Amino acid sequence: APAGAASLLTQAVEIRQRLAQTDEELDAVARALGGGYVRPAVGGDLIRDGAGVLPTGRNIHALDPFRVPSAAAAARGAQIAQKVLEAQRAAAAAGA
Repeated sequence: APAGAASLLTQAVEIRQRLAQTDEELDAVARALGGGYVRPAVGGDLIRDGAGVLPTGRNIHALDPFRVPSAAAAARGAQIAQKVLEAQRAAAAAGA
């Protein structure tokens, strides 16, 4: 098997093992369904951050507001989007 496939398999096995250790999530769901309180917490993103976020005992897909794009990154993204739109408009005008 290619080295990349072996790495992915290793990651998958690690994620499976860590997910097996995450038993508090079902307890929290049952508590919430029963009208109980579940302490909020920022969770990691398994896809973005990898197995290091596990086991969590929380919702592993929670948004971490400290990791969303900064104002500078958002401004840069807007500049790039504007340039892409300008290029597309120019190409469409040239082809029309």
